[in-house]
Amino acid sequence: MPTTLPINRQHKYPELALYTHLEGKLTNAYVVRYQVYDDSAGYPGTLLLPTSGSTTVTTGAGNFDTGCYGVYDPLTGLPWVPLAAMTRGRVVWSYRWAAGGELFTVERAFEVVEASVTQVPADNLFLIQDFKDALGAITPPANDRDTFQLIKFWTERIQRYCRTDFFLRKAVKRFRWRPSTSLLFDVPLFAMKSMTEDESVTAIDNDDLVVWTVSDDPGNTKIEMRTSETPGFGPIRMGVARVDGVWGYVDPETLGPPYSLQDTAVTTVARVYASSTGTLVDPVGIIKREETDGHEIEYAVVSTEVRSGLLALLKSIELRDQLDMYRAPIGIAMTGAT
Repeated sequence: MPTTLPINRQHKYPELALYTHLEGKLTNAYVVRYQVYDDSAGYPGTLLLPTSGSTTVTTGAGNFDTGCYGVYDPLTGLPWVPLAAMTRGRVVWSYRWAAGGELFTVERAFEVVEASVTQVPADNLFLIQDFKDALGAITPPANDRDTFQLIKFWTERIQRYCRTDFFLRKAVKRFRWRPSTSLLFDVPLFAMKSMTEDESVTAIDNDDLVVWTVSDDPGNTKIEMRTSETPGFGPIRMGVARVDGVWGYVDPETLGPPYSLQDTAVTTVARVYASSTGTLVDPVGIIKREETDGHEIEYAVVSTEVRSGLLALLKSIELRDQLDMYRAPIGIAMTGAT
């Protein structure tokens, strides 16, 4: 996940976290290790933490919840603090489900900026350096703060258009449910920790729940409700379920936004930015048609308002096709989200 960390500030562990799950349920792995690389001078970078080998996550110092692991400093036992000497880097996670079992690897990308750019860790579709690389010879914004705010602006609008979240968030959400149905979500469920009925603190029996995913669609996790109560044999219960889990539509190998979407977005945003500075001659905006006095006129709207809106991006057919692949419906029947 591309995330931006302020220097010399203790980040919140979810920014670089690893989430492990089996059959849709958050589950602790047999062993989890991580390495932090400084990629400031380019890939593959320099191993920063630890100085050799890898650090094993232990319960209570890195394992902040079931199936949830953060980058901790092994010396202090506290979340790792990025150093001022870094500009960008990555965390390489590796884990096994059993001794001698298959080794799985997940990489999380990040960059380190001055506190004047961002006061707190933040997730964006792409990083500041990604944007500068996409601009090529085009002059970037005057400073990193302006670049960061520009990327944040477009990230918010792209997610608003798709009506989904491309970053993982650990949260408890409430939904209406009824037995013998599948519980669908208006926000993609990456993995579930537990589900309780109404305000009860007791989790619903796993025998009554089946968490399943479509293998080629990591954001399409569902919960199937099972119960012995059927029509004609007693009342059908309905209620509010509290689902504790990790939410967001991400690439399972990076736990970040789908790469094709990131790549297309950064290229398109760079082109829109370049066009708005007058560097490119092709217009950016929508084509409008109006009739007046029996005549029809057609013109392009290239105002600042349009350049700063999503319409400027949607002029790119390539990006629009990418966004439509991940666009959630306005409403999903029978979810009853509250």
